Amino acid sequence: MASLKFDAPYEGKCVVACSGAIAQRIYPALLSLQKQHSALNIHVEVAPRRTILSGIANNTLELGIVTNMPDTEDVQSEYLGEEPLGLILPRALLGSDLATSDNAKSADVGLQKADDDLQKADGSIKNVVTTLGLINHPDAMHYVQRYFNDCGEADLASINPNQLHHTGYINQLSQILLPVSEGLGFTVLPTSTLNFVSFAEKLAVYQAKNDVTEPLYSVQTPHSTLPARYEIVKKKISQVLGSDSDPTIRN
Repeated sequence: MASLKFDAPYEGKCVVACSGAIAQRIYPALLSLQKQHSALNIHVEVAPRRTILSGIANNTLELGIVTNMPDTEDVQSEYLGEEPLGLILPRALLGSDLATSDNAKSADVGLQKADDDLQKADGSIKNVVTTLGLINHPDAMHYVQRYFNDCGEADLASINPNQLHHTGYINQLSQILLPVSEGLGFTVLPTSTLNFVSFAEKLAVYQAKNDVTEPLYSVQTPHSTLPARYEIVKKKISQVLGSDSDPTIRN
């Protein structure tokens, strides 16, 4: 009987640990899955990457989602998709003629028109971010470093993120963009976060030469088989995060 319960695909508790930005994207779809199969019990735990990997390695977590492939034999990882990152600025800084942005995509379109405003006002994007200062958050330094290195902008690549002055700090994802919208600083976050704030029209995403993304991986204990319900949940998460290709698995 225990083995039958173990393999029931639409019954039982299923815990997924991930970042706040990923939770925002996947939770509505997981709730929809639970509504279809009421015997499922979905738990989403927001945690930093290091905590998720530690939980998998110590067998206190069964399934997590992290950025970048873990370089350890204690974790099995499976590619899910990409997480676009954006340098998010106060829209008011860039002039009033920008297109109104209701989400990340339209914000990007608006920023294509913003380069001239930046050049006229401050000479370079480097001057903009160093003058504004950083709205710091738990993942800010990691995101800023990656964005500055990969965006193809020499001005930004020349900045040492550790030397940026900070104009605020908050560890609640839903509030990180609020001080940016009020003109108090800039930050770097997954652009998907713009879909979950009510003031996206006051924000703009800088249009760099290169798109910057982070790969996303599901993680679990190696050489183990998860209950069947986890495979259903992983499939739903993969659909949300945009991976249609065959997964690459690392043991």
